[in-house]
Amino acid sequence: MLLAIYDNDGLIEHRECRAVRLPTGLPGAVWRGLAYPLGDAGAIQIDGLAYSPALCAEGLSEEASPPPRAPASWALIDGIDEAYVVLQGSVIEVESAAGRLKDAGFNVRRHGRYLGDSIDGLTADWFIRFVKPNSKDDLRYLLERALGGDRLSSLQRTDDALEMRCRLLAAELEAAKAEKALLHDKLSRLTVKLAEVEGHSKTEIDLLLDAIEDERRQREIAEASAATVVTPAPADVPRRAAQSGKLKDEVASVIKALLPRIELIHDTMTFVTMEMQTRSHLYRALSELNTTREGMPSSWKKLQGIQKWWERHVSTGQDDAGRIYARLDQMTNHWLVLVSHKGDQSRDIDWLVRNS
Repeated sequence: MLLAIYDNDGLIEHRECRAVRLPTGLPGAVWRGLAYPLGDAGAIQIDGLAYSPALCAEGLSEEASPPPRAPASWALIDGIDEAYVVLQGSVIEVESAAGRLKDAGFNVRRHGRYLGDSIDGLTADWFIRFVKPNSKDDLRYLLERALGGDRLSSLQRTDDALEMRCRLLAAELEAAKAEKALLHDKLSRLTVKLAEVEGHSKTEIDLLLDAIEDERRQREIAEASAATVVTPAPADVPRRAAQSGKLKDEVASVIKALLPRIELIHDTMTFVTMEMQTRSHLYRALSELNTTREGMPSSWKKLQGIQKWWERHVSTGQDDAGRIYARLDQMTNHWLVLVSHKGDQSRDIDWLVRNS
């Protein structure tokens, strides 16, 4: 069923969700690995009580019983020294998967909610970040030994109602693309204006960033809805080697156009596009750096143990665990910026010491 997902009074998205019967006997729906009570208006609130889907009966029938739990689907996002496994399922399943990786000898860094693009058709709920093992065996082979084979599937339906919904979703997606083109045209014109006129109003930049963020969310809603009704590809079609990186393109465009004195280093782009639910707070913090010629804005502080590096907390959209580390390059007058998670602070500081 297609439901509206709310956090308090704020609409997060519209998504096709699986109907279940909660342990209390009330109707519910599963969203991102947890079952929530179903409201009368076809909506769920994620700020209230939730249940594990394993405790719920399938469908809304009183006589239904929970089906056997299948292995969580997963996909690999490879990196240089570290990599991610992204997977579907409940919080119990991601905890279990992280434990199996540790038992198999993997150095697991962290796991949490996955907020990036879909990977090879898999809309993931969680990520597990780990250090790539020093082994001659293929990484995917090692993961399959620990987690089981990855299972990517989608539903194929052919009834008349679904065909009508496909046409409506296609129209919605085209409208979102047209809105995106208009916003990018506005962004280009503002970029030229910024280059010609000093002291451009920062308020207009903030409004544009908010508009880009809102457009991205609407586009993701349309694409996620459309993905639920696309006919699955044949089983023998080879998997794509890499993701096109829509979020990376968005972040790179904003940095180049509006923050020309900012240079992202190390694995900042990976963290920003995979673990940050919203980037508005990050853009505003980087805008402070971009307009600072000497010294450092008052909201920043010196990073202990390293000269010339500054630190600031930033919201990830879920919590205040984001960290920004910045240093002014005197040769280029550009700010070198590393954005990461509080849990990786000691590792990041070691890297900054080695590469300063």
